[in-house]
Amino acid sequence: MDAFDFSDNKPKTKKSVQPSSGLIWKFGSFYFLFGTVCMIVFFLYTFINPNNQFNPFPPSGGGNQGETPQPTDTPIPPPDTDADEILSLINAYRVESGLSPYLTNQTLASVAQSHSVFQASINTMQHPGQGGTSSSQRVATAGYGASNPTHVDEMIYSGEFVTPEDAVAWWKSSPIHNDIILNLEYQEIGIGVAKSDTQTFYTVNVAYIEGEIPPTATSDLPPEDPTETATLDPAVTPDDSTHVPPLPHYVVLGGSPIYLPHSSGCGGLYIAGNVVDNKGNFMLFWMVRTGGTLGGTPLLIDSLSGQNTDYSESGWEIKIADAPVASNGTVSLELLNLEGIRISDVIIIETFDDCNRNLILVNFIQE
Repeated sequence: MDAFDFSDNKPKTKKSVQPSSGLIWKFGSFYFLFGTVCMIVFFLYTFINPNNQFNPFPPSGGGNQGETPQPTDTPIPPPDTDADEILSLINAYRVESGLSPYLTNQTLASVAQSHSVFQASINTMQHPGQGGTSSSQRVATAGYGASNPTHVDEMIYSGEFVTPEDAVAWWKSSPIHNDIILNLEYQEIGIGVAKSDTQTFYTVNVAYIEGEIPPTATSDLPPEDPTETATLDPAVTPDDSTHVPPLPHYVVLGGSPIYLPHSSGCGGLYIAGNVVDNKGNFMLFWMVRTGGTLGGTPLLIDSLSGQNTDYSESGWEIKIADAPVASNGTVSLELLNLEGIRISDVIIIETFDDCNRNLILVNFIQE
C-alpha cells in the first residue's frame, strides 16, 4: 500500500460524482445574475427617449433645480392636414408681401369643405355648387356676416397627384388668383379639401364684412373732411349700371381635330390641345370640359389650359378612357371660364378603337 493509499483492500470501482453544495451555489448565482441583468436592460430600455438616446432621468415639468431651461432650435413640426399647409403657405406669402396673415373663420371653412366634397362627388372642378349656387350665395346661406354686406372670393384647384404646394403655386402664377391672395381688404379665410377616387379637390374662400376695417388697410389715411362735397361734371351722365365687358368666344382652330398615336402607347384614350386668343397669345386658366358618354359610361372630366405644357404654354390634356374606344356623336368638348360659363360652342368628338388614333388634338382660338 502506498503511503497515500487510505482505501481498504476491496476492489476499486468507479463512483458517481455528486455535485457539491458549492457547485450548486455557483449555478444558482449565475442564473440570479443573468435574471438581474435582464431586468436592468429592460429598466434601461423603458427610459430610452424618442430620439433613441439614453436618458435615465426623464425631464419633469420643473426641470433641474437651480438651472434655467435653455431654448432650442428644434424645427416647427409640419402641418397635420392639407388645409393647414395651404393656410401656412398662403399666409407666409402674404407676410412676405407686407400684408397681415389671414384669420381662419369656421363658417368659411365649413362652406369651403362642403364645396370640395360636392366637387369630389361629381369628380369635377367647378365654381357653381349644388343647384348652381355661387360662392357668395353659399357663404351668405351659412350665415357669414349675418345681415351685413359681405365680399367673397373663391379659389379652386384639383388634380390626380396634386399637393398643397401645387395648388398655391398655381394660384400665385395666375394673376386673378394672385390678386385674391394678396387682397388688402380680405381678412378671413376658410379652406376645404376632399378626395374622389381619382382626384383631390382644394377650395379656398376668402371674405370680409363691410364696416370691419382691415388691419392694415386704412391706418395711415387722413380722416375725411365732412365739409367736402363731390362735384359732378355736367357733361357726364351718371350711370348706376356696371359695365361688364362681353365674354370672349372661342372656336376650334381649322384642321382640328387631329388624330395621332399617343406617346404613352395604347394604354388610354386622350383629348388634348391648347388655347390662344385672336392675337396668338397663349391663354391660361380656361377650363376645358369633356362630357357625354363613352361606351355607355357617363363622361364629365375637366382640365385647365396651361396644366400640360407638352402641347404648348397653354396646353391641356384629358384622359377619357384606359384604352381606345370607338364612339360616334356621344363625346362632347367645350371651353368655360372659371365661373363655369361656356365661352365656346359644344363640339362633338368622334373616337376610334385604334392605337394609332388614341390622341385627339383640339386647339381653341378666340374669334
